[in-house]
Amino acid sequence: MTTESARAVDIEEALRRAGDGVVILDRDWVCVFANPAAARLVGLSLDRLVGHHSWEDFPFLVGTDVYQAYLQAMSVQRVQQFDEYFPGLDVWCEVRAYPSPEGLTVVFRDITRDRRSRDERLRAESDAAANHADRALFEAVVEASPDFVGMAEIDGAVRYVNPAGRALTGAGDADDLSYLQVRDFQTDAGRRVFQEDRLPALTGGQRIWVGPSELPRLDGGAPVPVRLSAFLIADPASGEPSFLATIQRDARPQLAVAERLRAAAEDRRALLDRVVAVQESQRSRIADDIHDDPVQALAAIDLRLGIVERTVRADAPEFVDQVAAVRQSVTDASDRLRHLLRELEAPPLDTSLLDGIHAVVGRALYGSQVRSEVVGDPAVTLPDPERIQALRGVRGAVLACRLHGDVRSVTVRVAEADDGVVIDVQDDRSGPTPEPEGDGDRVRLAAELVGGWCRIDDTAAGRSVRLWFPRL
Repeated sequence: MTTESARAVDIEEALRRAGDGVVILDRDWVCVFANPAAARLVGLSLDRLVGHHSWEDFPFLVGTDVYQAYLQAMSVQRVQQFDEYFPGLDVWCEVRAYPSPEGLTVVFRDITRDRRSRDERLRAESDAAANHADRALFEAVVEASPDFVGMAEIDGAVRYVNPAGRALTGAGDADDLSYLQVRDFQTDAGRRVFQEDRLPALTGGQRIWVGPSELPRLDGGAPVPVRLSAFLIADPASGEPSFLATIQRDARPQLAVAERLRAAAEDRRALLDRVVAVQESQRSRIADDIHDDPVQALAAIDLRLGIVERTVRADAPEFVDQVAAVRQSVTDASDRLRHLLRELEAPPLDTSLLDGIHAVVGRALYGSQVRSEVVGDPAVTLPDPERIQALRGVRGAVLACRLHGDVRSVTVRVAEADDGVVIDVQDDRSGPTPEPEGDGDRVRLAAELVGGWCRIDDTAAGRSVRLWFPRL
């Protein structure tokens, strides 16, 4: 063996023992040499590598970064170096391709541990930067919050109170509030609620406690009513409660609005009581002035006109139609007056709402052939002003049925609905018909005067009048 041959054998043996993978390709991309380390790194046997064409026997490599790097190395005769990941083996390799006119020598080095260490370091740095940004954003939001935001140790030592919280309680601008305890931010009543209810609920598994409370003024001022939310913050490692946090919103603006609304509601109720009382007084006065005398007088006139009509029919038949027309006018006037007197009658106030509806329906249909039914819960109630208007609304709707000759039955249903009472008056008239002038408006006004509403619909089943009255 010549010296040169011996040196070649030594080099080949050294390459076989090398820890890095070595693959030699000829100009036709056929593998002419591969050491065991290369076979191990790519997950193939030496027989599967040596003597095989790289792109024909391994077509999945065509178009990859490895393929492009090898072509670049051979075309420009320049060393190419890059990192490559082998998914099947979950291995990262540093690859160096050394070109020559005779072919390409490729050296693989396993850098999985270094690559993963670097990736983990970069990921940790990225997470740290994100956490820092999140913390900065959180601190900015908390510092700018108009609400009291505080945090304390489980044992009660205060760790943090934001600027708005310090201002709300008169705690001052000092950054160090460690000399304060949770109890310093509680009134006597609030402290009892905290010890007996709030803290046991939170430590017992309740995620958050929300309710009204008060914040004392540390400078001696009057306590501030607040809407309080309290929750525990767990230690990320142990999962055990680590801090007590609270957000408390000044409730004085909401309480002031609530007080104005309450006062406005009281004023509205007083005004409504007065309006209904005046209305009922005026109705009663008008009814007393009219009373039944005009009705009796019209009835007497109608009788006399009947006698006149019979006399005219015998002695002057050409005037019969005129006399009949006058008599019909008197009859219509008498009916309208009776209708008005029924409307002016004071509704019964010494009974339940359902009994009152029974009474006004019976009175409105007295002497007619219209059948009636009233259905509902006797326990349904309304305050007096709303009840008066409800009875007047029902009476108006039922009187309109009486004046319609096609109505044979009326059903009134009473039920609770939407913080009030809904009353349905359903008759069986056939098809839509014009209502007497002003009747629908009076029924609507009865509901709207006390903040309710009225809907009148004509359907195939008859006319439906729905009235709703609030229970203020």
